[in-house]
Amino acid sequence: MYIGFPAMFAVLMLSYFGDLLTNVHDPWNPTNPHGISITLLFWGVTAFIFVSLNKYVLVNRMVPTSDSPWPLYVLSRDFELEPRPVYRNVPEGAEAPIDMLPGGDDPFVVQAGDELPDSFVDEYGETRSHTMTTVEAELV
Repeated sequence: MYIGFPAMFAVLMLSYFGDLLTNVHDPWNPTNPHGISITLLFWGVTAFIFVSLNKYVLVNRMVPTSDSPWPLYVLSRDFELEPRPVYRNVPEGAEAPIDMLPGGDDPFVVQAGDELPDSFVDEYGETRSHTMTTVEAELV
């Protein structure tokens, strides 16, 4: 799956863009409604949103460093990033240690119910204390 999906996606994109470039008159003209500009704009916005959400929402948590409301501290960048834990829901009695699973050697990949490490190394190489040390997984 790690090799199959990117290969199939590459074939899909190459065939789409190849067909578009060979069959559409003047595909690079931004005013052409059948051109490539709307497709590139869509994928550019999609990539920007994906990267932003991945860094600032899914993988990390924004911790404000001021008393500003959230739109202001986001726009003024008055926040620090701290890693968000990933909880693995391992059924009771399963003979699968967490360190054998993908990402299991990461200290923030924990089994449901375990506590997080008290500190972490931030993106500047400094050791900081974690503010979510007592968070437990919410099992639905």
